[in-house]
Amino acid sequence: MSIEDKRPLVSTVIPCYNAERWLSEALDSIIAQTYRPLEIIVVNDGSIDNSQVIIEKFAELFPKLIRHFTISNSGASAARNYGLRLAKGDYCLFMDADDLMLPETISGQLRVFSGRKDFIVACPWWSIEWNGKDWTQHTPKPYRLADPIASELRCGDFIPGQALLWPRDIIMGIGGWGEGKNPNDDGELRLRARISGFNIIKSDTGGFVWRRYSSSTLSHQRDKKHLDLLIQGWEKTEALLKLKGLIEKYRIDLACTYHSLASSIMPLDEELGDYVLSNAKRLGGIRSVHGTLKHRLLCYTIGLKRKERLARWLTSGRFRNILGRNRVVRTFT
Repeated sequence: MSIEDKRPLVSTVIPCYNAERWLSEALDSIIAQTYRPLEIIVVNDGSIDNSQVIIEKFAELFPKLIRHFTISNSGASAARNYGLRLAKGDYCLFMDADDLMLPETISGQLRVFSGRKDFIVACPWWSIEWNGKDWTQHTPKPYRLADPIASELRCGDFIPGQALLWPRDIIMGIGGWGEGKNPNDDGELRLRARISGFNIIKSDTGGFVWRRYSSSTLSHQRDKKHLDLLIQGWEKTEALLKLKGLIEKYRIDLACTYHSLASSIMPLDEELGDYVLSNAKRLGGIRSVHGTLKHRLLCYTIGLKRKERLARWLTSGRFRNILGRNRVVRTFT
């Protein structure tokens, strides 16, 4: 029996939708992993470009490593769940078709596990963003609160879903990825795992590179449908906190989340922003207001809705025109 036969199998699930520009690099980075045994499951989520041709080419070159399937376009989370159900590994990794992973990453994560399956392991990660000429690297902010659930709620303790290696039993046990194209699908999944009692431990080996090349991704879309999905995701989190008996412990943290969300939604949809603000007030009242001192003072004195209206007016062309005329008058007096 070889050493590989004694090691746990790791399944890497890659959802793919119209990713012909990046897919080869993503697959190469997984194939280059130093860890074995490994299986790669590519789920073509109804692509209409040449992604399928690339997938078949790689599958032909690496028949023992790659399995691939095609489904009708259902969104990345649905494609991930499809691949998860077919995965044979003890541990599962979810890699997007436009991202990259350094060769030692999975090996480093498995060393942290040391055979255990009662927590999740996050590898180092950073993002690169296309600025029109070249790629700019951005490093993530450090965790700011000792309590990981409070940190998630208060300040977005962000770890991309692609940086996490999951014991298959854990992610299946908490219900897999939430489907429905929630812009915060990895955050909702991460919180669900933590609320269910599973810690995320960091590895210091390798790294995941999150490629950000367009503002047209789901997380940047802000039409009413996507805002509704975002709100529903946080309301599901609230329901889970209640179910687990944790709502009182994290009431103010969640209220702060709702208030921040209301602040970002108000300029786009005042009625929807009002609804989210009512959730913040219901849970935390005035304690839900956080942010800069100026923001808090304005919210305390005139309220969030008036504060956001004032902010929009101050940045409007009408205000600048008035300001410009006043400057002209002062110049001649």
